Amino acid sequence: MLDASAASALSAINLSVNRSIKPAADRGDVWSAYAQSGDCEDYALAKRQALIAAGWAPSHLLIAVVEDPLAGLHAVLIARTDRGDLILDNLTDQILPWAETGLTFISRQSEKLPAMWVKL
Repeated sequence: MLDASAASALSAINLSVNRSIKPAADRGDVWSAYAQSGDCEDYALAKRQALIAAGWAPSHLLIAVVEDPLAGLHAVLIARTDRGDLILDNLTDQILPWAETGLTFISRQSEKLPAMWVKL
């Protein structure tokens, strides 16, 4: 349930991670939840780890591969809520419903088996 506390944590963690990781080119597709610099996958993983530590269920936090009109292939974090899927993206501090992002969703992690990807 996306109550005021959960919404506040979502916003604070999104902003904190966006500010704490220095943007850097892909390092051979190495993903790290604890990167000090990195690309979109590193931001998404860091946000996922921080939200899980804040009490969010892992099955409600899914990484997605999208096509961004400006950035090309890109990774974002989906926060599944009772108010719909919200997108946390390192390219903006705004948290938006997926339909308002302008992104084309390609695939995302499975809710039940995070190592498997679901085509969208």
